[in-house]
Amino acid sequence: MNLKYTNKLSDNSATMLLYKPIGRDGIDGAAFADELYWHSKNVPLINVRINTPGGSIFDGYSIYAAMREVGVSVDTYNDFLAGSMGGIIAQQGRKRYAADNSLIMLHNPSGGDSKKDKEILGLLKNSLVETFTQRTGKESEIISDLM
Repeated sequence: MNLKYTNKLSDNSATMLLYKPIGRDGIDGAAFADELYWHSKNVPLINVRINTPGGSIFDGYSIYAAMREVGVSVDTYNDFLAGSMGGIIAQQGRKRYAADNSLIMLHNPSGGDSKKDKEILGLLKNSLVETFTQRTGKESEIISDLM
């Protein structure tokens, strides 16, 4: 397999970098997920190091879901910025680490002005809020207000 996102590989762990925007012209969510699944057959621990401004919610949730489903421990490291979808992905770590100077940035999803677009954006926001609520233990109203 072409290990496009892997930085280090040993018998005990793989380290993958999420160091570009997520989605078009950056991190391909499906390819990152495929690489996660490949590592899960070879090592008991996958470390995902994050420094991204975020990006596509669809590519991001492909990564998030793969991290949840691979069947081995996946730990996340916020090396500086876990922006937008990067913040969601950081929440999926079994253990979550953050550098002293690191930041998580979350915001409402955006795009489109039609009534249908706004409905879809509302559903996406609810999904994001639920993810942060489950992983942080904070009330959904607090997370929603932070966004």
